[in-house]
Amino acid sequence: MIPNLMKKGAVLAFLLLFMHVGVLYAEEKSIYKKVTSTNELVKGSQYIIVRENDTQAYAMGKIGVSKTGAGAKVAVTLQGDMIINPSTDAVVYTLGVSGDFWTLKCSSGYLSAKNAETNMEYKSSVGTYSKWDITTTYIKCSNQSARYLRYSENYGFKCYAGNVGSPELTEEECCLYRLVESVVVPVGSLNYATLYYGNVALVVPENVKAYTYKLTEGRLAVSKTYLPGQTVPAGTPVVVAAAQGHYSFAVSTAEGEGDAANLLRGSDAYATTTPPSGDASDYYFYMLSLNANSDVGSAGFYFGEDGGAPFTNGAHKAYLVLPKSEVTSAKSFLMTDMTTGISRLSASQQNQSSSQRHNLAGQRVSHSYRGIAVVQGKKIVVR
Repeated sequence: MIPNLMKKGAVLAFLLLFMHVGVLYAEEKSIYKKVTSTNELVKGSQYIIVRENDTQAYAMGKIGVSKTGAGAKVAVTLQGDMIINPSTDAVVYTLGVSGDFWTLKCSSGYLSAKNAETNMEYKSSVGTYSKWDITTTYIKCSNQSARYLRYSENYGFKCYAGNVGSPELTEEECCLYRLVESVVVPVGSLNYATLYYGNVALVVPENVKAYTYKLTEGRLAVSKTYLPGQTVPAGTPVVVAAAQGHYSFAVSTAEGEGDAANLLRGSDAYATTTPPSGDASDYYFYMLSLNANSDVGSAGFYFGEDGGAPFTNGAHKAYLVLPKSEVTSAKSFLMTDMTTGISRLSASQQNQSSSQRHNLAGQRVSHSYRGIAVVQGKKIVVR
């Protein structure tokens, strides 16, 4: 009897230890996001150097592994504007500052060009050719005459001569991807925003709530609420409710609890909206917006294109898709109370939204706005 109890106790202890270890060693994710603004170049942050391509993207590996003086090519998978868990063969650089230029330091030293050569090397200290002029479109050695860090299919990553964008170049430009621990979500004057990350779970920050939606008796209603501290699972599109401002959603290793009833969909890159199944002509497609007059309290889901047809959705944005068979006359939905749901709008209110404009951040702009604007889901240049 005692041996049996001891066996059971040992099994229980093993299970508890296994569960404990499982929590301690939950899968960690290294998430790198493309640098699209010089504001994302931050001293002390970590980056990988990437050559983007729809067929196969590569990160820069260690110099000299496959070709003398060249950074090795390490295959990576682009997921929208992110790379998740790149190979450990991809060299991670810490961004530093030297005078008016940047430095890129890894465990082997400072990334450096060689004088009058395409080759590169690592230096133990910052030298003449270890300083880089970095933008969102190129990485250039500051002390070399027109030598840019580029990718060649035959050699890998080297410093090649030639002006950026020169048509005669066979080498391809490189860019930086930054290691991120959080995602910043802007919330505009609507006090709402949409959010979608297909491969990253995010923690709701303080003073923010996130919602999914379902249909209840022909009305759009909140299906699930994510409160501060809770995890929105990867691939779960939500509406974010908060005061105007910028909010940091921490990347989470937890899975979070999904919502099978959620009618929101999303995309990691600019893409045409799609239905959950079947033909797009059987569905209405809605975008989050104010009406054309930017009336207070008019935030809601409006047709993104005439007749509720598919439109171009923004990167990491969510949209609403409803079957025509269930909402035959609903051209819009107005957010009246985020805790109880969304009420249906009239056709006249929907028509007011047909000419409204937004900037690329999703913020409502007036007709005097100049630059790139989104009108009915399409990007236009207003001069």
